[in-house]
Amino acid sequence: MSVFYHYTSLKHYSSMMKGVCLLSRSWERAAAHGSFKPGFLSPVSPLLGYDVAYRTDPKKLPDDIELPGAHAIFGVLDIEHEAFWNSKTCANVPLMEEILLMISCWSSSYRQPDVMDNQVVLLEIEVAPEDQVYVLDFGTRLESLDCEDDDKAYLETLVPFSEYCKRPSFDIPEVVCFSDIPIERVKRIMQDDVKKLIERKYNQYGHNPRTSFLTNFSVPVYTCPLI
Repeated sequence: MSVFYHYTSLKHYSSMMKGVCLLSRSWERAAAHGSFKPGFLSPVSPLLGYDVAYRTDPKKLPDDIELPGAHAIFGVLDIEHEAFWNSKTCANVPLMEEILLMISCWSSSYRQPDVMDNQVVLLEIEVAPEDQVYVLDFGTRLESLDCEDDDKAYLETLVPFSEYCKRPSFDIPEVVCFSDIPIERVKRIMQDDVKKLIERKYNQYGHNPRTSFLTNFSVPVYTCPLI
């Protein structure tokens, strides 16, 4: 069985399970650009994020690159996702740390976030042969996230999921799924296990998950992967 892993917020997960949008107004407008279907985990996040932080207009995709869709579900290949922990942002902290803080920040309505407060949800997604699932190299975006040339370079790394799993090669492999995934193929990892995983990773990389908070994220919210 082929799977990938997707981090999201408790609000987003509850929206999926209840079949209604429980997200903020800005996210509700953003979801309107993609598809939001009851009973499915849907690809509502724009492939390249947004033009300006907190705006809901997706960045325009290049005309000369053929893509399966403009919105996706983002994820990682394995539950340890070492590439995202090993890669540092310009603030010299692990990329995964900033991603978790962003999710927690959104879930807590921008109050002081705590990635251990049950607001961060980890999902295991089973991939079916008919799903449009690919892998991209997020490393091409990490160097200069506001550069359109890097956006194009990022999209040009698109490889089918099944092919990439046979011949992995990217520095920071990021899964992108363009299909609606039935909730029957979405498994929520037990919250205690998620807490243990996050705490272990934070300790491994020398940070405290209960006190670590970046007032100025180095990765813009609108380009955040995985969410």
